[in-house]
Amino acid sequence: MPKADAEERGFALGQEISTTFDEKGAFIVRKTVVSAPDKDITDAVSRATTYIEKYRGDFEALANK
Repeated sequence: MPKADAEERGFALGQEISTTFDEKGAFIVRKTVVSAPDKDITDAVSRATTYIEKYRGDFEALANK
C-alpha cells in the first residue's frame, strides 16, 4: 500500500495490521487492535529485564561455552 494511501486511511508506520480477502476476493487490510498490557505482565517483564541485565555477563559466558 502506498504511504499516502496508508496515511489517508489512518495507518501509522510500524502499526500492526491484519490482512485477508473477502468472499468476493477483495483484499482487506485492518488495524490490529492491541489491548493495554496487563499490569502483572508488565511488572513481570520489568523484573525479568532487571534480572537479565544484572546477570548479562554470566549469561553471555554460558552461551559461549
